[in-house]
Amino acid sequence: MAKQNLWGDLKNLEEVPTPKSLLNQQAQILAELTGHVLIGEVTQEVTPSGTFRFELNIIARRLNNYSRTIVEVEHKIEPYPLNLIDHENGKHHEVDNEELFLEVLKQILSSPRVRRVISSLISQSKA
Repeated sequence: MAKQNLWGDLKNLEEVPTPKSLLNQQAQILAELTGHVLIGEVTQEVTPSGTFRFELNIIARRLNNYSRTIVEVEHKIEPYPLNLIDHENGKHHEVDNEELFLEVLKQILSSPRVRRVISSLISQSKA
């Protein structure tokens, strides 16, 4: 009996930006903006219950790879809705779509608290 494709055509499936890919973009942008004095790193974990968890960390390589978690994102197999945890400002956000995710992420990353962390890490790295 010949093999039969029961999956259908998978070549033209829509690929959408995921929370992880959007966090990775911001990690790269941080490195570019700081001349690689600071770099962003996205770590990932999949829990036994099927929750995807990502953390966006700021790494100061000149400070023995000091790492600071800025945000944490958790979602199931589908990326939205998701939980976004703002470690710097002590807030939790329920996010229903990509547009809101980007809006909340921008508020966090450009917040005065995160800017102070970045400034301090750059200053200490250059000392």
